[in-house]
Amino acid sequence: MIDFTGQTALVTGAAGAIGKQVAMDICRYGAKVFITDLDQDAVDAVAAEVSADGGACRGLAADVTKEDR
Repeated sequence: MIDFTGQTALVTGAAGAIGKQVAMDICRYGAKVFITDLDQDAVDAVAAEVSADGGACRGLAADVTKEDR
């Protein structure tokens, strides 16, 4: 069993199917998760879904390919 209790993870591309599932799984293993994607509404929806599933999740729209954003 994986135990991420006390850890914090950053998941980029979290509004996509794979990123969302990664965020949910990491939370199920005990980590807090910070998520990013380009669309704030999509980030908010995923964060709400992960939190409703019992995870600790927050997020912010960001383009991680750009240093100035």
